[in-house]
Amino acid sequence: MPDHGIPDGSTGREEEAARAFAVFDASMLAACVRVHAVRTGYAETRHGPDAAGGEHDAYDTWGSGVFVAPGWVLTCAHVVVKGLRGTGEGGAVVGKEVGVTFTDSGGTEGVAVAVVDWAAPQEPPDDHGQVWPAPDMALLRLRDPVSHDCVWIGDRPRPGLRDVAYYGCTDEFGEREITGRLARLSGEAGNGAFVRLNRQDEVEPGMSGGPVLDLRTGAVVGLVKASRPGRPGGLTVAVTQLRHSPYYVQVVHAHDRWHLDRLRDGSGRVPAWAYLRRKCQVSDGIDPVHRTTLLGLLAEFAPPARADRVTELALDARGDPFESAFGPAALTWRDGLGLLYEPPERHATAAALHYVAAVAADGDVTLPPDVETELWRVVFDQATWHDARVHAQIRVRYDDLQLRRASRRGDPPVRRPAPGGGDPAVTVGPTALLELWRDAWEGTYSWRVGVLYARGRAEPTVSGTSDDEEQLERDVAGPLRAVFRSVDRGDDDPVRLEVATAPELFTLPVEEWSVDGDEPLGVQRPVVFRHQGVRPHGERGAARERDRWARLCAEPFVTERADCADGRPRTVDPAWLDALADHTVPVYCRATDTEPTLGALHAARRGGYPVALGRRPGPVGTDGACADFHRGMREGLGAVRVAQLPYELKRLRGEVFARDHDSFWALGLGLVLDDPAHPLPGDDEALYGEI
Repeated sequence: MPDHGIPDGSTGREEEAARAFAVFDASMLAACVRVHAVRTGYAETRHGPDAAGGEHDAYDTWGSGVFVAPGWVLTCAHVVVKGLRGTGEGGAVVGKEVGVTFTDSGGTEGVAVAVVDWAAPQEPPDDHGQVWPAPDMALLRLRDPVSHDCVWIGDRPRPGLRDVAYYGCTDEFGEREITGRLARLSGEAGNGAFVRLNRQDEVEPGMSGGPVLDLRTGAVVGLVKASRPGRPGGLTVAVTQLRHSPYYVQVVHAHDRWHLDRLRDGSGRVPAWAYLRRKCQVSDGIDPVHRTTLLGLLAEFAPPARADRVTELALDARGDPFESAFGPAALTWRDGLGLLYEPPERHATAAALHYVAAVAADGDVTLPPDVETELWRVVFDQATWHDARVHAQIRVRYDDLQLRRASRRGDPPVRRPAPGGGDPAVTVGPTALLELWRDAWEGTYSWRVGVLYARGRAEPTVSGTSDDEEQLERDVAGPLRAVFRSVDRGDDDPVRLEVATAPELFTLPVEEWSVDGDEPLGVQRPVVFRHQGVRPHGERGAARERDRWARLCAEPFVTERADCADGRPRTVDPAWLDALADHTVPVYCRATDTEPTLGALHAARRGGYPVALGRRPGPVGTDGACADFHRGMREGLGAVRVAQLPYELKRLRGEVFARDHDSFWALGLGLVLDDPAHPLPGDDEALYGEI
């Protein structure tokens, strides 16, 4: 039966709740936001003491909200509907803009513009005194990427009647602030869509839309919905109502990935939610760290093909029927894991492990090898610790999966193009060339703009010296426009800009420069970097480059993390690098002007790698996490050939410029492309083209 907590009046229960509140309070406050009107005259994110624009009192609080995934704020629908109507915005609210005041990962207050992506309902009830019907939720998506914390969303189908803390914006002391208060859930309403707060709990104006935290599990189980007019207490909406949103799968996958990325971040700057939950010392089946890992890995799976498949596998893992009615249908693999708390603790753990193993072995699911390997490792580790019999049962399922795969591998192999066939990687023709040098002592830049033709023949047009990076952008804009006009093959076929410089300068945001019009340079045309003065080492290095280039031209490439392991920096081993497959593209996720990335870049180039991908640290901190970047590389560029890479990056940069939230992983993404058939001036043609 569901656990309804310890009866009221227990001093032990109250002390336990107070301890849990102290553990989670700082992280909850960091993830909460204030929702209000968009500030007139700004259209982008601002940080710092002037973020509010000096007109703080002119923008009344509509309500509160909470970050549930990167860039996503969850709040109540009535908060945004009433707020927008109060500003004269009538009709449907989806697509409208609202303002959000938040705290970034560095502890600095910021103000951002968010778009209402979903709200239900979008009209108030006919009876203005009536409670807004379920789901009474809205999802706001920030227009610009910011660094922020996220809460942990509960996966239980019902919250249980437990001690909670609820959060929201108040101004009871004459200053707006987000605060948290202890309370207790006392009963369900609306067929489980709503849960009542105790009579002594007060919900003040401005708190609507704030999160409700289960102090036993460390999970957000609902949103503050309303006070009870004329009566003490309040009402919350269960977080499971989010399943009514068409964005639900996207949001919870992003949520689970974010928490796994935070768990893997070895910086220790911000505690992962799993470690906070461990501090509560409440056994809840699978250990919070392993649960976070499993859910993050399950988020890499495609959603179930059938709506009832999740419940089928969960029911099979339990071995007995569910004993209570549940809310909205289970839609994701995560939801199925949430159906397995109800049995006694030891059985619940076994059921959860059987369920995850069943999902991993279900149908023809194809996963990246590293994801599948880690998921099975966690399942086996937990099964070994839990029960030898459970471990043996899961081992049988795993072995059966391997046998089925071996049988399928008996099919005729997929034909691969022969080496040297397929698309040419690059059309050898004129490209725009920007050569850069930096004086390490004075910090000035010397530069030369020209046209690069076949066999390394270049025609420089203009050269000069710039005092700093800002002046460099201004100085080269005119010469670059002139070169583009002379070699472009039409508006639909702009030539590539090649930036030849030392790897230390691969951090220059050339693709963001304004050269011609309002769009950044990298949105208008392909932009790539090239190594200047760094060549493959000796004849063997040159031969390895030719082999790698031929293989890259013939088939889609594979990526390999070159400067990190499990999110932590690592120094590359040249022997390991040399042993990678010829169609490998090294990926760098840290700044190229610092070690170990700088050394890894040099090692890859001298070892004959003609192509590399990396990213430049952006203006918004990422807390050292890089899993989202590597995931984006795998999903966004997984089937691309080298011929397409410059154009794929141009496409991604266009999506980032258009504020496509799904492409924000590509912020600062850069391509190093050293085409042996299109050498730079001064490169040894005997080695770099025609052997």
